[in-house]
Amino acid sequence: MIEFIKCNFSLNNIIKQNNLINSMNINEACKILNIENNSYSIKDLKNKMKKYIKLNDPSKGGSFYIQNKIFYAYKTLLPFSIDYKNKLNKINSNFLKIKSNLNNKI
Repeated sequence: MIEFIKCNFSLNNIIKQNNLINSMNINEACKILNIENNSYSIKDLKNKMKKYIKLNDPSKGGSFYIQNKIFYAYKTLLPFSIDYKNKLNKINSNFLKIKSNLNNKI
């Protein structure tokens, strides 16, 4: 008999885990990275993060504190990106197919 381990790949669980680590809210993160709240890709996030971190380089008069805020804004918004949601949906659908196949064999 195959033991089946239930995995819960839900956006809500990822958000809860992210919030335990990072207390920045989504609106603040969007303002920091100058991003619309409803639609953005991982590439958009990375480009904005790199741009603002480079502009705030401490060796060029910038602030490590601001760089840290930029990084946490990126980490906060990542689970809400279009790409991330699509990957999560694909994982969930594959998970459900595997679960269905296992249930049919048992």
